[in-house]
Amino acid sequence: MEEQQVKELQVRLATKQKQYSVPETPLSVPSSIEVRDLNSLVNGLIQESTSDWNAVDFDFLVNGEFLRLSLLEHLINYSIPTEAVVDIEYVERFPPPEPQDSLNHDDWVSAVVCSDKWIFSGCYDNTLQLWGIDGSHTMTIPAHAGPVKAIALIDVIDNTATLVSGSHDQTVMQWKIDLEKLSVDCVTIGKGHERSVECVSVDPTRTLIASGSWDTYLKIWTTNLDASVTEPIDPKERKRLKKRRRGFANEDTSGNIIRSQRSCFWLCLD
Repeated sequence: MEEQQVKELQVRLATKQKQYSVPETPLSVPSSIEVRDLNSLVNGLIQESTSDWNAVDFDFLVNGEFLRLSLLEHLINYSIPTEAVVDIEYVERFPPPEPQDSLNHDDWVSAVVCSDKWIFSGCYDNTLQLWGIDGSHTMTIPAHAGPVKAIALIDVIDNTATLVSGSHDQTVMQWKIDLEKLSVDCVTIGKGHERSVECVSVDPTRTLIASGSWDTYLKIWTTNLDASVTEPIDPKERKRLKKRRRGFANEDTSGNIIRSQRSCFWLCLD
């Protein structure tokens, strides 16, 4: 059907936001009506029953798709019949989010984790950065010998934060940060990965850490602070994981492993 053959359309306006509801009786509107005109129509209908109404911008959906053209063009594009009453849903339009602040680093930011009052970030300049929740910079921690690729928060108790980081230098480090004195100690260093550590995750009990690497391994570490160097698994477990790895890793034509562990997440711990 050509556009010029349809002069008017029957529509029914509805919303799931009850404060903006209007009578759902069919209305006759020009087929060329667009979002701006529909906004005027809806606001006018609401104003009839609300004397102190302040206009609100709405978006409109027809058959689950946002209206961006004239109504008739939309119906034709999505093969929606024009003879029947067209149901139009409207929702309040919200502006796109705008950044409140910019926490500038000297290199690429690779990881961010937050608590109620603090922001911790990892950077390709080998450092960890500590920020206030208001965006104020508090501390720079010279953390690794290579870019920081991942961080995870173990806990924040009173004025002490415990954090784990993984790096291109193949290590997993655990940090204890005094948030009042702004002092930091590296309390454990996990060595065992043979390539860059790409991800770290803390289990729900906060006693174990999982790390994933370009060496294709997932390794499990303890958060026990008694050891300065942590061995992730014993040789028998390493051999078992190597057998299992063959079912998950890709190889190129030379037989080299080319798939890395890029993310990890604890679901539960039985």
